[in-house]
Amino acid sequence: MQASIEIDGGILAVNSKCFKRLEKFVEDRPTNTVRYVDVDDAQGQRIDNFLLRLLTGVPRSRVYRLLRKGEVRVNGGRVKATYRLRQADRVRIPPVRTAQPNAATAGVVP
Repeated sequence: MQASIEIDGGILAVNSKCFKRLEKFVEDRPTNTVRYVDVDDAQGQRIDNFLLRLLTGVPRSRVYRLLRKGEVRVNGGRVKATYRLRQADRVRIPPVRTAQPNAATAGVVP
């Protein structure tokens, strides 16, 4: 038996044995596109807090690492975590893997 799965606009035919593993791989990988966000409603907010709100499920340390390494850019340039967003700023957000909720720990209060 053969199955097919769509990956980045192309269709790949695989046998049923490999299909489950390939499907899990495709679901777990981050989107391979850079996002651009135009700032309108977050004027005056710090870039670190803006990213923490936008990238739910991404650890705080990962957000600060993205800023330190210069992967997040505002209007084409690197910014520090203390940068305050202005009207009409364009924020470049690299592909980031977000944490999936774990069914085993859902509802568990520490």
